[in-house]
Amino acid sequence: MSITDSSLPFADWQKQCQQRVFTNLDKALPKHQNQSQLFNAMRYSALSPGKRLRPCLIYATADLLKISPHIADKLAIVIEIVHVYSLIHDDLPAMDDDDLRRGKPSCHKKYDEATAILAGDALQVLAFEWLCNLELKSDIIVKLCSELSQAIGAMGMAQGQALDMCWTNAPSMQPSLDDVREIHRLKTGKLFSSCIEMVLIVSENKKLVVALRKFAHHIGIAFQIQDDILDIIGNQELIGKKVGSDEKANKLTYPSLIGIEQSYTQRDYHYQQAIKCLTLLNLPTQENTYQPLSCYTRLMDVAKNMIYPAQ
Repeated sequence: MSITDSSLPFADWQKQCQQRVFTNLDKALPKHQNQSQLFNAMRYSALSPGKRLRPCLIYATADLLKISPHIADKLAIVIEIVHVYSLIHDDLPAMDDDDLRRGKPSCHKKYDEATAILAGDALQVLAFEWLCNLELKSDIIVKLCSELSQAIGAMGMAQGQALDMCWTNAPSMQPSLDDVREIHRLKTGKLFSSCIEMVLIVSENKKLVVALRKFAHHIGIAFQIQDDILDIIGNQELIGKKVGSDEKANKLTYPSLIGIEQSYTQRDYHYQQAIKCLTLLNLPTQENTYQPLSCYTRLMDVAKNMIYPAQ
C-alpha cells in the first residue's frame, strides 16, 4: 500500500506529507499543562509551519522500499523533532543567535533561553522514546537508535555545529574547501543521510543501499550550499529567517570561501550527482530485471524541490 498518493503533482504530494507530519506531531507531543512552559515551547517549535523536507525524503524512500505507512509516519516525526531540536539550539545567542525561525520568533525569543534549551533537550530525547516504542523487532530498534545517535552526536550534527562555531570569527585560521565540506557533511548532511539509512534499516534492503546512501550524501551537501546562497540572495519572507546572518557572523560558508558563482557550480554538481545515483538504479540487476525509473520519480522530485524550490 502506498503511503501517499504518488500520482499527485509534487506540490500537492508535499502538502499531503506536511499534513501527515503535522497531524501526527499534534497527537504525539505532550499537551497537559503545569506551571512550566516546556510543553508549550516544544509544541510551538515543532508545529510551526515548515517545508518538512526530511519527512518528505522519508516518505518518498519508504514508498520506494515498501515500508508500512504506520512505520513511515513514526520515522517522519522522529526525524522532524530531531531537526526542530537542532534549530532551537542553533538559534540560541550562544550559537547562531537568530531571532527568527520559520517566519516566527525563535523559541528563545518567544519564551526564554532556559526554556528553549530544555525544549530542545526534551525533543531530542523524545525522538528516541518514540523509536523504542516502534512495533518492530528489537534488533531493528537498536539499529535505528544507533543510526540516529551517530547522525546527531559527537561524530555527526553536534560536531558539525562545533566546527561551524570554531571557524566563526577566526581570522588567523586559513580554511580550505575540505573544511567547509566537513562542516556541511556533519551539520546538515548527516541528518539527511539518516532519513535514508533509517528506512533502509527497516526494509533490510541490500540491493539499493549504496546508491541511496550516495544520493543522500550528495543531496545533503547540495542543500546546505543552497542554504548558504539563500543567506545572501534569499527573501526573508520565503525562507522564514533573516538574510545575511552568516556574513554578519563571519561564518565559514561556500560563498565566503569560493564566491557565489563557484557556489552555484558546486551546488549543481552535487545535485546532478544525486540524481545520477537514482538513474543508475534503472540498470539491470544480475537477474537481468529492471526497476522502472518511475519508482524513483518522487525521490527526484523531493531532491529538486530541496535545491531549486522556485522551479
